[in-house]
Amino acid sequence: MNRAYSMVTRAETVRGTGERILASPFERFRVDVYDEVTLDQVATNAEVPIQTVFRRSGSKEGERTLP
Repeated sequence: MNRAYSMVTRAETVRGTGERILASPFERFRVDVYDEVTLDQVATNAEVPIQTVFRRSGSKEGERTLP
């Protein structure tokens, strides 16, 4: 039995992950000042491994420049 693979589903998943990563720092900034927010907190809020945040942004400063 072969499982059908859908690129649409994958694209939606990737888009959702990106949206959560982009929203996460702003959610943290409501509670903490910039210097107190860590990438680990951003990753936890976005429900992704910290490595995913690093791949997307490269750094905490990179989070501010993501499209």
